[in-house]
Amino acid sequence: MTSGTLETKKKNSPTTNFIIGLIVIGVIVGLVASFSSCGKSEKLQLDATISLSGTQFTITNNNDFDWNNVDLQINPGIISNGFEYKSGTLVLAGHTYTVQCSQFANSDGVMFNPLVYKLETFYINCDNDGDGLIDGSGMWSFQ
Repeated sequence: MTSGTLETKKKNSPTTNFIIGLIVIGVIVGLVASFSSCGKSEKLQLDATISLSGTQFTITNNNDFDWNNVDLQINPGIISNGFEYKSGTLVLAGHTYTVQCSQFANSDGVMFNPLVYKLETFYINCDNDGDGLIDGSGMWSFQ
């Protein structure tokens, strides 16, 4: 017969288990909250006056802040991006800019021609902090 010692494991009390569980849940909730807010920025509503005269657009920035890394789109659809012009420029608050229609092209390289295509919607997006995310946007309808 062999003799040995019996080892007993100490169990945590129910109160200790409850406290450990709350700590684990708190850590998980904190991690989920930090990951879900990662990369999000407050979207600014862009205010502009846009008109089409002949073959050029006139765009006035009516906001009290500048727009950086500007992306302009005409008639974007669900599948296609419509006609786009990524100017990447700085549009100063209160200033008016003109953009030729020929600056806008679709994914096939076809330029926007107001004699051929009807202007329906015009979008302006900007990335003011340079992180690649849209910080401000606006949409105008021409029906």
